[in-house]
Amino acid sequence: KTKEVHLPTDYTKNILYVCISPFNINTNNSIITNNNGIKVLQSRQKGKYMETLIGLIVLFYIFVLPGIITNVKFNNRIPPAGYKTDYSAMNRDLASGKSKMEVMQKSNNGGYDIKK
Repeated sequence: KTKEVHLPTDYTKNILYVCISPFNINTNNSIITNNNGIKVLQSRQKGKYMETLIGLIVLFYIFVLPGIITNVKFNNRIPPAGYKTDYSAMNRDLASGKSKMEVMQKSNNGGYDIKK
């Protein structure tokens, strides 16, 4: 069976008839249900979820990943040969009000390395 479907004006140029024998379309053309009553997403709705997923991934790379990288470098850092880490200076900076992230970055850059 074929049934005439009234789509938005930008789609009517290319599609006039759609074969929808097992499907029903609402008047707003947003939800398609099959004979079992299961809702099926149209491609425009799938795109909205994909945009959200891509946005969340971009936000993760901008805000979360740099902190994770700094933590991993700090936890696995070994001072160069002939040097040791000055933990008392590190604790002094933490006690004086520096943030943990500032101390980790300074340590990763070699700011707490002293000669043995």
